[in-house]
Amino acid sequence: MASWPISSAKTLGRYLRASAAWLSGAAGGAETSVFPLAGRFGALFWFVIAGGPGALMFRLANTLDAMWGYRTPRYLRFGWAAARFDDVLNFIPARLTAATYALGGDTHMAWHCWRTQARSWDSPNAGPVMAAGAGSLNVLIGGPAVYHGVLESRPTLGAGHAANPRHVVAALRLVERAMLMWLVALLVFVALGVTTGS
Repeated sequence: MASWPISSAKTLGRYLRASAAWLSGAAGGAETSVFPLAGRFGALFWFVIAGGPGALMFRLANTLDAMWGYRTPRYLRFGWAAARFDDVLNFIPARLTAATYALGGDTHMAWHCWRTQARSWDSPNAGPVMAAGAGSLNVLIGGPAVYHGVLESRPTLGAGHAANPRHVVAALRLVERAMLMWLVALLVFVALGVTTGS
């Protein structure tokens, strides 16, 4: 739960801990996360578009947003630029990630949750990814979470059963399936480029 600044995880119930871990894992497909797949979908997208410099630009923007993009008095004036730049670079990768999550599970429910719930989340890119991922696995996520020592209520995303520790494993498998789909698409792209160039 490293991407969720929760200092008192022991006080959270099973649902909240599972929901926080699930959100971190699913969002990690497009943005940052506690899991090692963090930001790799976006980095792959920008690598295909602009090569190594594109992937580096994406990771730098992602890191700056993680460091300074918080809506706190200390970072408000400087952090908004980092956050907006990261939002722009993540716009297309986030939606491609959400579509990939939809293809990796209950497609109909994923599209439905994406269309009806994504706007309720405050992040324009995390909303579609998490709503589609939760719908894909038929799980409810969201609710109260502690950010910077303050308890905040977050919208509920998804459908079906409340998150539990099993769903964390399911979310990791969904991210793995999505990563495999992206890698296959990248290999096809490279193969077509080689064939066209020869």
